[in-house]
Amino acid sequence: MKNNRDAILKFLSSTPKGLYDYEKQWSYEIIDRYLREHPDDTEVRDLLLKHALETPLTAGGGKAMLSAALAHHPYPEARDRLLERALKSKHRDILEWGLKELHALPPNERNPQLVKLLAHRADAAGYDAVDALMRDTLAPDDYNAFRLVAESLASSETRGRVPQDELWRAMLRLERLWGSSVLIPYIARMLDSYWAASESDYSLVRRVAERHWNTTGRDLLRAIADTKLSEWKRWGINHLGRFDFWQYAVVGVAMENADAAFDHLLHDILGDQNRFKELFGVGDLETSYGRFVQLLCVPLSVASPAQLERMRDDIHAFAARLPEWITDDIVLAERFLITRSFEPWYTAPHAVAVNPVYALRPLVRAVFHALEEKHGETLRGDYRHQDRLVYTVLGLSPTLAIDSAEDIPQAQEMFEMMKNKDVIEWGQEARARETARTLLETAFAWDDSNAAAWNARVRASNELRAFLETTSPTTHALWELAMAGMSGAPSRESVYETVLNRLFPSNARLEDVDRNLREMLDFLKSLPRNRSNPEWEVMRLTRAVRERFGRAVYDEFLRGLHGDSWDSNLEFLADLIGALHGETDTERFLPLLIMPSELLTANPNVVNEKLFLLQTQRDWELDSELRRKFCS
Repeated sequence: MKNNRDAILKFLSSTPKGLYDYEKQWSYEIIDRYLREHPDDTEVRDLLLKHALETPLTAGGGKAMLSAALAHHPYPEARDRLLERALKSKHRDILEWGLKELHALPPNERNPQLVKLLAHRADAAGYDAVDALMRDTLAPDDYNAFRLVAESLASSETRGRVPQDELWRAMLRLERLWGSSVLIPYIARMLDSYWAASESDYSLVRRVAERHWNTTGRDLLRAIADTKLSEWKRWGINHLGRFDFWQYAVVGVAMENADAAFDHLLHDILGDQNRFKELFGVGDLETSYGRFVQLLCVPLSVASPAQLERMRDDIHAFAARLPEWITDDIVLAERFLITRSFEPWYTAPHAVAVNPVYALRPLVRAVFHALEEKHGETLRGDYRHQDRLVYTVLGLSPTLAIDSAEDIPQAQEMFEMMKNKDVIEWGQEARARETARTLLETAFAWDDSNAAAWNARVRASNELRAFLETTSPTTHALWELAMAGMSGAPSRESVYETVLNRLFPSNARLEDVDRNLREMLDFLKSLPRNRSNPEWEVMRLTRAVRERFGRAVYDEFLRGLHGDSWDSNLEFLADLIGALHGETDTERFLPLLIMPSELLTANPNVVNEKLFLLQTQRDWELDSELRRKFCS
């Protein structure tokens, strides 16, 4: 091609494919040399500009191509178009070449639009060349704001040290310089698809979005979801980045207006197949659909009781006209049967864990029926689906102990105690699958519009009793106690009798008595006070267990006191005596309050050993009490 004008024209008109990077660079060097030797050849010069503006930029030849074109088109219009291509490039060497050329211009000749374009490149904000250009171009206060925003939004550690009001003022300063869109790429850099952030981060995303889209609440979330992907790409954000921005905004809105976030997720997203598929129909569908459920749980988890009842009614109405496309997609439909995963993607400090499963139960019911109708024959042979139904029942179990959203605040401590206590008894797996399906088929045939009435029927059903019999003795006892005395459930007296026989048979080992008793006592202390008197329930259970095991425990404890030392068995028996009187704190030595006369006959060496242990543990209160009892 050297000194061959026709070859140059041919190259610029249609660059040969398959050239190596060094061949491309060599070609542009030849064209540059030719134009320096033939400055009046406007055809080659103009064709070079057209070629440089239209040819895809590559890591190897892009810089050489733009550099050659700029050398022969230094006037502002062409120069700015070439620099714009460089500043938009994903290749760092091309971007830094554009930065160098822009910085070399006198400040008054730098096109403000190019500086604005560079300001939107949040991914490049940390480059030394960007920092140098901004320092040389912006006023000191503007430059300081740029650095604060760039550094804070790129690092959670830095962001944590900067007061949010100070960061927000800096962001507003950048907005005045370059428009509200400049903040979106920086915000997008701080988002993480997998780890929930702090509430202040979600709030920051919401505030930035409100500034750019000039709206709030449900309308804001709809505007974000409906912004075309091509617009996001102009900000350097791909589909995943857009999704992250939207989900952070959902949480940010939910923290301020749970109703708006809920209505958007249920009606604008789940109620609109196109929107849903646009946001969630990519990547691993099980994970993607699971994220939707987690997001839906966010506004539910922070809703007040009144809001939650309204949301449940909305879900019930939605479930009554469940869109067919949802149940056509088995992967999506089955996500609504995995009730144990009804947990918010972000758990706010004031979130209530049981809220989502209470509100979503009508949707679970509708999905179950639709799947049975459409895919029942296929799913009955799917062991994963059969297992899933077991966990559907276990996940719904808490809703049987609350008849309205107003009941939930009082029951929170109880549900926290029951967390992870839903265990199927070893060897009962096959029967659990069978009874779970039977329970769901029976119970979900009943209208669920009135939660309390539906609960009463289920609590009274043989199907529920059959399923609970497949759970571990502890799980069975906890759920019976949680529902005892409620409409449809057995009386407390009846429940206590069955729990006593199941967990505390007369031939039980003392180790099992101790473990089961402590678990039951901790649970009884957490019972809702609007339905029971926890202290009275503790007294009732401990009195019944003492009648069966008290004498044997006391006798063995007293024998140990006449031994040679205070050993681990004595420590265990002392703690068990405490538990028999309602004390679950293993550090409290209670026998001395229960049988002081018998204790006075103990071996002094054994007592002294216990005193020494108390002093070592710095438990001065019990130490002094023991001394008064034994040394008076």
